[in-house]
Amino acid sequence: MSKRKDSCDVIALSDKQAQFACGHTGPKEFAHQFWGERRDVKPEIIAAKEKCGKCWLDEMRKCIIRCGQCGLPIYPGDGVVRYPDTDRTLPSISVHIVDGTRLGCLRVGCCDSALQLSGEWDGEKFKPVFGGYIVDDDYEGPFTD
Repeated sequence: MSKRKDSCDVIALSDKQAQFACGHTGPKEFAHQFWGERRDVKPEIIAAKEKCGKCWLDEMRKCIIRCGQCGLPIYPGDGVVRYPDTDRTLPSISVHIVDGTRLGCLRVGCCDSALQLSGEWDGEKFKPVFGGYIVDDDYEGPFTD
């Protein structure tokens, strides 16, 4: 699992600079880092030169949220779990709150089980499945030990 960082950044993949339609000059090739996880940008998006790395980062930050458990990113289309916001064992980081619950990712090492799937993050809002189940500390799951 990636190591959590408390920032989102542009990663320059080239020393060469380019002019972009957004009016900025920046690295000709770039990737992004969202709270410790690197995401490469599609080459055709970079080649179009519509936006520099910083403008793309700002746009993506509008639809990518942080996991309320591990702090790593949750991307549009990712399945999520819901944790009670009153759970003080969770880290105090800025996360997305839905109806008094924190959204969390389904990464191995973060979520105990994909059986706790509550819904999906669509880039704008939480979309529930199965009634939007909320993880409960007393939940024992459907299986015996």
